[in-house]
Amino acid sequence: MSKTPFMQFWVADFLGDTLDLDAAEVGAYLLLLMAQWQRDGNSLPNDTAKLQRVARCGRNWPKVWASIGRYFSQDDDGIFNKRLRLEAQNVAAKREVNAHNGSRGGTAKALKTKDAALANGKNSPQRNASIPEPELERRKTEEENARAALCSVLRPDTADAFIAHRKAKRAKLTAKAASLVADKLRSCADPDAEVERSIMQGWTGIFPATQLKAITGGRNDRAQFAVAHREY
Repeated sequence: MSKTPFMQFWVADFLGDTLDLDAAEVGAYLLLLMAQWQRDGNSLPNDTAKLQRVARCGRNWPKVWASIGRYFSQDDDGIFNKRLRLEAQNVAAKREVNAHNGSRGGTAKALKTKDAALANGKNSPQRNASIPEPELERRKTEEENARAALCSVLRPDTADAFIAHRKAKRAKLTAKAASLVADKLRSCADPDAEVERSIMQGWTGIFPATQLKAITGGRNDRAQFAVAHREY
């Protein structure tokens, strides 16, 4: 049983990360997260039958797990959601600091300075520096996934150049967008050349020469540039 009866829930992040899930998959994912929270962020048993019961799924469990399994990592103790574990660790760190402050709460009454910070056992401490910020951790994972998607069809140096180009253009490259770009490049004879051409043209998207020709009817580079920026 968790020492913290409430669970922090980042609604915008959750909705953004689960847009491709149906209602059954969302429900199962939430139940597994809540079960992990009840364990203070510790791993759930990597047991198919137990996970199925926790998620309250029937015979559709294999399909559900195939969709939500990507949200969990694995260690020697079982499976766990990395973001939830970080949040649980941060809450535990705050609880320890508050408990320590509370034990000293009466001390300030005897002090001439009446140090309120010392007396207040409910001071909200700063996030434990040893625990990564969830948002920064999420962004790091998103960038790693985006790079991995690009590297499936590009040389690493070309992938890094395209990511840097997108950042310079203030056009964030999500893992989903990177996957779409990679899918488009797979049909190209020279994917690296296509990406380099897009960077030189200042485009944020990938527009193979054959595609631009079909869209613009063979018009000049200025027309191609306009189409590329309108369509991406």
